[in-house]
Amino acid sequence: MIVAAALIALTAVEDDNTVDISPGSAFYVAPDPLPSGPPGKLLRSEPVAVAKVIGAPAGTSARRVLYLSSSPRDGKAVAVSGLVYTPPGAATAAGRPVVAWAHGTQGVASDCAPSLNANPPAITVPGLGAFLRRGWVIAASDYPGMGTAGPNAYMDGAVEGRAVLDSVRAAQQLPGAGAGAKLLIWGHSQGGQAALFAGAMAADYAPELKLLGVAAAAPAVELARLLALDGNDLSGLALGSYMLWSWPLTQPGLSLDGVTKPGAEKLIDAVASHCLFGTKSLIEELVLSEVEKVTRAISVPKLLADPDWARVLKANTPVASTSGPPLLIAQGTADTIIRPQTTYDYILRLCAAGRAVKELRMEGVDHPNAGVAAAPTVVDWAMARLAGATVPSDCVTTQVAGG
Repeated sequence: MIVAAALIALTAVEDDNTVDISPGSAFYVAPDPLPSGPPGKLLRSEPVAVAKVIGAPAGTSARRVLYLSSSPRDGKAVAVSGLVYTPPGAATAAGRPVVAWAHGTQGVASDCAPSLNANPPAITVPGLGAFLRRGWVIAASDYPGMGTAGPNAYMDGAVEGRAVLDSVRAAQQLPGAGAGAKLLIWGHSQGGQAALFAGAMAADYAPELKLLGVAAAAPAVELARLLALDGNDLSGLALGSYMLWSWPLTQPGLSLDGVTKPGAEKLIDAVASHCLFGTKSLIEELVLSEVEKVTRAISVPKLLADPDWARVLKANTPVASTSGPPLLIAQGTADTIIRPQTTYDYILRLCAAGRAVKELRMEGVDHPNAGVAAAPTVVDWAMARLAGATVPSDCVTTQVAGG
């Protein structure tokens, strides 16, 4: 989500700090009206150069895709973009297994979409090269409103979860990809939340897919904490500003009235107009000394006490349900963005619900590096699920340690 404390800042507000929600390029402009068809229908694709830095085996191909997904609120179709990586060689008759990657926070503007980067580096999909060398297809959704016209439904678990599952359906339609039905869902940070939602809804929403498991690194499982915009938690500024910008536009019944002070919306727009990376990034343009402009403009206690905001926060917080796929949840002990205790508490709730959870505690690992640090374990765990090995669970030892 956030790369470092230096990101968490705000420049003086300028008149042109509007959030760009226009499509990233002609490829991302959806047909109007959208064609009929089921969620996951492939609308178009185009080749993308595979950068050497991703560590992919020779012969790997990549394609940018545009496909249909659906809104969980009104059922209307939406166009979603993403990337699909295909390993070299021929697929078997049963098809290749698929990794559905759910990316972490990039921003809320349309031009923050990961697929707009012509040569996406390995860090955008931790374990990418290892999965490709083992014959997996990678489907990486941008989520609705990134790349395509916005607004982006940031941290909307159901919207992102459907887009993740539909990216697999789109990959199955790409000639030569050989994408089969066996699926691992893998995500980091915001993408960890999206992965958990996708895993929870897969049996009902995409019953034709054979979900092997869900892996999540430093998942956002306690959203109220991400809105802690006080000076003691600077990491909440950008994440909270992204939510405060996006949710009133995408979540019915939400408003900033009564929870912000005069000028707050311009400050929120100033943060939301920046991606975390790229030519107009938080790293390059925002300065730490201005952070108090946002913290003074937002009343976090009022926001968290507001019944409508509380309702949406709860609806987009992953539930520790009693049934679902095998889980691997990784957490760095040095993470100051997703507090380790929130992840540990979520694992304890899953264990109490009777779920099988593999826990990976990564000593000294911070938030930006959680996905990369967890990737080797995720790859091994995925290969074991593919081979039909017994599902491991650390719930007994976790409960003892947590008690």
